[in-house]
Amino acid sequence: WVNQDKFKPEDTNLAKQRLGWGGKFIVLFVGRAIPIKGGDTLTKVVTKINPAINIAIISDAGPLLDLFKATAQKHKNFIFVGGVSYEKLHHYYKAADIFVIPSRYEEGAARVMMEAVSCGTPVVASNRGAIPSVLDPTVAIFVDPTEENLKKAIEDLYANPQKLAGLAKNCYPYAQKHFGFANAQVITQNY
Repeated sequence: WVNQDKFKPEDTNLAKQRLGWGGKFIVLFVGRAIPIKGGDTLTKVVTKINPAINIAIISDAGPLLDLFKATAQKHKNFIFVGGVSYEKLHHYYKAADIFVIPSRYEEGAARVMMEAVSCGTPVVASNRGAIPSVLDPTVAIFVDPTEENLKKAIEDLYANPQKLAGLAKNCYPYAQKHFGFANAQVITQNY
């Protein structure tokens, strides 16, 4: 269940301005800085991707933090945010054009993807684990999480704003149906 009083769409441009990201195309990663989560793959993607695409990383724990910081110093389109309190996290989802989940392992039903979709943010995700069963192609693009596949999927959405807008339009209704309070009530009543 996702609190959709907080995790709900907002005008992306206003959300970006609030964070100082006005005018930037943002791909957001939220997760631990550990190899299985795939954030290190994004440090390689940023060296090859269209420089108009910015990759923002929210992470405050794990052995890859120094890599994230170093990449942010070398590449102006790689933004290392650091840790963000849960109370403020929804602002970042709302400011993102794409949410990315590059996990290398059999990821479970990651809460971050449900929160991103609830905020109206389409997802480029690993095709591993439960991700393809929690989301579907109306709100997400699924790829084998290699550098090239992630780069292609992100650049395709960047180059096709109508496709991106179509996915975004589907996100909140999808989230209401699958991650809303009514689902929490059904689950708690039956278990």
